Formats: sequence, C-alpha cells, structure tokens
Amino acid sequence: MTYQAIKTRAMALAAVKSRRSDVWGTEHSFGWQIKGMASKELYDVFSENFLTCHLCLEEYKDPRVLPCYHTFCLECIADHAARNGVQNKFSCPVCRHEAPIPPGGLQTLVKNFFLKKVKEFMRGHTVPQGRLCEYCDHKEATLLCQGCPKTNLLCDTCRVIHDKIPALNGHQFVHLPTLDLSTTAAKIQAQLRQELDSIQHCEKQPSELLAFYRRKPSIYTKTPCRAKTKHTLQFPEIPEPRPLSNKTGPITAKTFQGPFDACFGSLKKARARHQELALHVYPKPTWLQKPRQVHCFSMKDYPWDITFAADGCMFVVHGATVAMFSNTGRCNREINIEGGARRITALSNDRFVVTCGDDCCRLYSTSGRVCQCFGQGDMWRPWGVTVDRTEGKVYVCDGGTKCICMYDMVSFILLNKIDIPMCRNVRLQCVYHHAISAVLVSDCRAHCVYAVTLQGDVIFEYGARGRSGSMEGQVSYPSGVCVDKFGHIFIADCFNGNVAVLDSDGKFVRNILTRQDGIMEPMIIAINNKGELVVGTNQCKILTFKYIT
Repeated sequence: MTYQAIKTRAMALAAVKSRRSDVWGTEHSFGWQIKGMASKELYDVFSENFLTCHLCLEEYKDPRVLPCYHTFCLECIADHAARNGVQNKFSCPVCRHEAPIPPGGLQTLVKNFFLKKVKEFMRGHTVPQGRLCEYCDHKEATLLCQGCPKTNLLCDTCRVIHDKIPALNGHQFVHLPTLDLSTTAAKIQAQLRQELDSIQHCEKQPSELLAFYRRKPSIYTKTPCRAKTKHTLQFPEIPEPRPLSNKTGPITAKTFQGPFDACFGSLKKARARHQELALHVYPKPTWLQKPRQVHCFSMKDYPWDITFAADGCMFVVHGATVAMFSNTGRCNREINIEGGARRITALSNDRFVVTCGDDCCRLYSTSGRVCQCFGQGDMWRPWGVTVDRTEGKVYVCDGGTKCICMYDMVSFILLNKIDIPMCRNVRLQCVYHHAISAVLVSDCRAHCVYAVTLQGDVIFEYGARGRSGSMEGQVSYPSGVCVDKFGHIFIADCFNGNVAVLDSDGKFVRNILTRQDGIMEPMIIAINNKGELVVGTNQCKILTFKYIT
C-alpha cells in the first residue's frame, strides 16, 4: 500500500470518528434513559417477586429463614409468633409447617445473607428515581444553578467542572431536596394575575372592567360594567363599632349547682358501637332469704348451654340442635346446627354464634340460615363462647390449643390469642365480665374458675386447682359460669349440687341454690333479661329463680 493510500484511509477514519463524537452526547443521553427505564422496571419486578415479605408485603428488613426455608422480616415473624404461637411453637404463614422458637429467641434465626446481597446489588445497578443532571445525563441532579439560564440542574461531579470555567464563577447554587420545582414564583404570579383579570372583567362584556360607585349613604352598588344595565348587586354598609363602656363596682360570678355533665355535656368518649349496652351504676342488691322458683320445664335432652337475647328469647343447646324458647318454656323453633352444636352466645335479637363439632364457629340467624363460618385453622377444639357487645368482640375458648381466640364481632377476623396454659379440660365454658374487663373460664376437670384479662394475666382463680372439695373456696366439677348486672359471679358447682356466688374480686359471697331447692347437679347457668337466674340440670330440666328483691 502506498503512502498516499495510507494517508487517505487515515483521514477517512478520523472523519468517521469525529462524526461519532459529535453525536455522542445525544446517543449517550438517550442510552442512559433507556437503561434507566429498563433497570427500574427490572428492579420493581424482581423486588415484587423475590424481595417482598409475605406478611408486610414490603421489601425485606432483616430477612430471617425458617426451617421450612421460607423467609420473613424479623419483626414480622416475631409478631406472627406472638399472636399465633403455642407452647414455643408456631406455624409458617405460607406452608403451615410447624417451626420451633429457638432457645435464644427469634433473633437467633439464620439471616438470609443471599437476599440481602441481592437487594444491595439490585439497588446499586439502578439509576436514581429523581431528575438527571443536565450535563452528564446519567447521575442524579442534586444542585440548581441560579446563574445558568437553561442547563441549571447539576450533579456533584459536574459542579466541580462548572466552577472551573472562569465565565461561570460566582454563580449561586441551591440544593434540590430543599427546593420545590413544581411551583415557582413565576407560575404563582401568572396564576394570580389570571384570576384577578377574570374577576375584574364583566362576564357579558369581557373587554370592559367592573365599576363600583356609591349610590346612597348606606348602600354600595356594583354594576357589571360602565354601560347602563338593570343588573346590580347590593351590599349593606358595615356599621361602625360601638365604643367600649367601662363598668365600675364589684363583679359577681354565677355558680352552677348540679351534675357537671348536665351543664357542660358529657366529657366521656363515646364508644364506637353499641352505646346502649354501656355499663350503669346499680344500687347494692338485697338478697332474698330463699330464692323463689318462677318457672320450670323439662326437655328431651341435656341442656348443654343457655344464652339470652335482649328481647328475652332463650337459646338452648341440646344434642346437635339449638332450640328457641320463651321464658315460660314454649318452644318456638329448633335449628339443626351443621357439625353439631357445642356452646352458644347471642349477639343480637336475631343472630347467635355457636361452636361446632367440626372445629369452627358459625354465625346463625334466628331463621336458621348460616350467615358466616369462621375460625377454620385458628382453633383445634373450640368450646365455650361469649361476647362483649360494648366493645364488639367475640371470645372463643379453644381447649385443644389452650387459648382464648378474640374475634371482631362484625368482620369475625382473628384479632388476638390469649394463652391459658393452666387449663386441663377441653370442654371449657366462659363468660365475659365487663366490670373487670376479663374472661371468666371454668375448667371442670381442674375444679377451678379463672379470671383472665385480655393481656393474658390471671386476676384470680377460685377453687383448689386439681382437687375437688365442698368447703368454702372449693368446687367440684364447675361446669358453668355467668355474671349478673351487679358484677356477681355465679358458678354451677355440679357435683356439690349448688350454685356458688362470688363478688367481682373472686371472693366467696354465698351459696344461693342447693339440693334443697330442687337442683341435683346444675350443668349450666345464665341470667335472663329480667335479672333472674336460669339453671339447667342433668335431669333435663330448666329452672328459673328470682334471687333478689
């Protein structure tokens, strides 16, 4: 190849290289934009499928691995174990595999370093979500130059290059995080000017300005424009303020005598629902020397549970059905319960909840229709059930897992689990005590009744745990418990053949019913809407007693 040919080829390559360098800025900027879009979309998809916790549905924070190899945030899995754990064990929220709590606590679970490294890698290979530098077009802009008219968004690297140019010395910079670029002074000024112009011009004649003049001493008139028109708006004249008068002499303050709420209104916070069921202060009752029997009727089977609606309707569980009775013993309807009924509580005049033999709970209407089924998978042996209508909570005693499941009375979502490991029997009966905000649980096999708060604390226990007896402070097979409006606690002491009464502190008051009153082995007790004590016995009888004056 001759020297002239080599020179010609070299000049051609130089020209191509020069042309490439001329368009490099545009291609480079466009390439970074495409890369940024693809990188952000890839990160979102990858994060949603691989870096998202199944509990909080957000990116992992301190990911920990369970024995089943599922990963969760440490805070999320700790909250799940606290709510659903039983005897230092809990189930995986994804596969339901049983996982033990390590001896050192959940913080000793193995960290998922792989996901942590992947998360850091993906974040390091994505472009920032903010505005890009207008010089390099691939780094996040952090500064706004107030001296440059057009390309005024810069990154920290380009700021150094900017300051080296002599003609640009002295420019002022503002940090973008402290600046709102969406609303500037020029935009606000333009919007205000447009609004003022639209108000000052006539609607019918946009080219004419509105004129104001005073027609009368007390009336101001506004005309649409300088042209004569019949349309006017009248504005009354604002009166001059009267001078203040200084009064001399003593000042007498008026005092109000009477209930504070009657003058200023109640300062108590209203409850969210069921305000009519709030507790009232009742006078101390006077006990009858001997309870007086009001009604008595027989049934075909053992009465396993009794509850009352506000209208006085009595629901009785016998066999696998629920019978609806009047106070006089007239059966109005029988409802066959799917799975077989265990225990019952009335939510309203037309709805009740039953615990069923297929280890779930069902909400029924009085017409016999199943409105909702809940508790599947939450409980093993649901038995006793009660309701707090004031707060809108349903409590179910699960004898299988030894806990009290708390559900919302409207949505029937599981809200919490209260551990009761001291209980021995599967067939637990319970009732809610409003005065002490606790659930009373009768454990017939342990011969004991417990008062358990919503935090899991035992306020008191009545009876010698594991030992039956007939002395004061002892019970034998307590199969039922109920509370009246005065806060008294009634215990169906089955094998002793009496009904014991306690105060709200768990202290013995008296035996209100004995075998001399016609009850041999009381199985279940309840208080009706008239304040009378209703007892179901193993002789398949239901007796109603009046015990206070």
